[in-house]
Amino acid sequence: MKILSIILLLVFVGIIIYQIRHLRELQVPVKLSKSRFYISLTAIFIILMFIFLFGYTWIDYCLGAMASIIIFLFVNISGISSMGFVYLESSIIPTFIPWKKINAVEIVCDEDIEVTITTTFEKKMIFDRHEFNAIVEILKDNLPNDIVEFK
Repeated sequence: MKILSIILLLVFVGIIIYQIRHLRELQVPVKLSKSRFYISLTAIFIILMFIFLFGYTWIDYCLGAMASIIIFLFVNISGISSMGFVYLESSIIPTFIPWKKINAVEIVCDEDIEVTITTTFEKKMIFDRHEFNAIVEILKDNLPNDIVEFK
């Protein structure tokens, strides 16, 4: 059991390093919805509660702490990077939409900024309103003007 815990610990360290690397490349993060925030906070609380109640060794506590960090990073890794759009759906590995594969971008400004990216599929991302200038600047630098549409 100890070997399995050490292997799992190393896997968690690798996942955290991978996610932090992608988080550092993020130029404009998406807006974190309240539901996603509360769900992740609940998951972190449950993991920490299980570790507190059932953990016996330092490896158990490290695994619980790392699982909590992975969940925190998991919800904060989507947005716009220098390579394109980054998002997470249901895996630990972020999905990239490179600039050259984007067919259309539609930007709708209301209370928040809703950006719809069209490739072979559509992906909607919500950003804070105060990030508008940064988003427009990044899109101007990386995409042709006829691809970007404002509504």
